[in-house]
Amino acid sequence: MEKGLAVRFSPAAVSPVESCSRLRSIRDAYLGTLSPNSKRAYENDLKDFAGHLGEEDGVVALWRLIEGGQGEANGVVLEYKLSLIEK
Repeated sequence: MEKGLAVRFSPAAVSPVESCSRLRSIRDAYLGTLSPNSKRAYENDLKDFAGHLGEEDGVVALWRLIEGGQGEANGVVLEYKLSLIEK
């Protein structure tokens, strides 16, 4: 079995506030597995991604990423990737 976090999460099944609370817990659990340097890098990357979406909170950005489903998430990530390439 592959190591890592395998979490089934359906944002449409719960309220945005509950979704963000659950996402925050998932994020914190994942970040807790990382070295201090990796954790800092992931936090900075999430902050940058949130800014790209016009959000201040990285967890809200994660919620926005997944709320529209896989197809919408792919589009959001591709747009973000393009913005990184253009920097």
